[in-house]
Amino acid sequence: MKRSWIKERLKDIRSLGDLRALLSESGRVHNKGYFQYTTADAVEGMRKSHQIWLAAGSEMNDLDEISRYDPERWKRMYVASFSASTHESIAMWAIYGRLPRRAVRVQFRQQDVCAAIDKARADGYVVEAGSGGVLEGNRFKIKSIELIDIVYRRKNSLALRATTVRDEILRKESDEHRFKTLAGCIKDYAWEYEYEVRILVELADDIPSNMLPTKVALSTDAMMENLKVMTGPCCDDGFVRERLKAVEISPSHLYGRVKVKSLCNYCPCKDMEQCPSSLSTKDKMRAMDEEFVRKRREEEWRKMKY
Repeated sequence: MKRSWIKERLKDIRSLGDLRALLSESGRVHNKGYFQYTTADAVEGMRKSHQIWLAAGSEMNDLDEISRYDPERWKRMYVASFSASTHESIAMWAIYGRLPRRAVRVQFRQQDVCAAIDKARADGYVVEAGSGGVLEGNRFKIKSIELIDIVYRRKNSLALRATTVRDEILRKESDEHRFKTLAGCIKDYAWEYEYEVRILVELADDIPSNMLPTKVALSTDAMMENLKVMTGPCCDDGFVRERLKAVEISPSHLYGRVKVKSLCNYCPCKDMEQCPSSLSTKDKMRAMDEEFVRKRREEEWRKMKY
């Protein structure tokens, strides 16, 4: 999407409601596709389930966004984040690649992402992540679903694609109204490097709060069939190709030129398959419980001994 198009459209913005409508429109027109930095294991899971998972607001890493912009509404909102930038980002590799030897960047086609969202909107529901949507009880009615660009908040202005939104629009609307209007599509400028566009789902108001799931999912057959993968700067290419067969894979332009550090650099574990960071959530919890019990037993033993 060309920046000149954004500049022209911003000239017609008269309110923050207009701005949100523009963000929803511009989010669908990234014709180079939508990119996600993750791991080969996560992509393998996507392809097996044919689902894209959306996390609840409480699972997100930007706590400021959740607490500042209509926190009550955020209790029913779910997000899957992508980058619209075609250029590689060292920061994104380091933060979201997590395990450098398994890090990949997935590219989804524009038409496939838009089709998945349009289908969910037509169906009127999303499913609980991991359920496959087989049972009626796993379905959750949606209030809205969007593929929306993120606008970034600076001290006295907002920026979209490095273009400043006119200050007078912000001054004429109260903070309370501004926060509610832009909930789900505004972040602090410190996150501007992400060039984020997200799938944003808001569940229906009549779903009891104690029934809200931790994650929901969209069915995405076409997205999974047509995705492309780029391996990370420090990635084990053979490992990724073994995991992601029948997928078009290309190397990072930064391969061999940078050293991305993670906790793996300081971990004595040499067997990647047995590394705790690669275990399922359930196995991680079990491992943590076992470690907790072991430490408690050691403490009790020391007390008895001395």
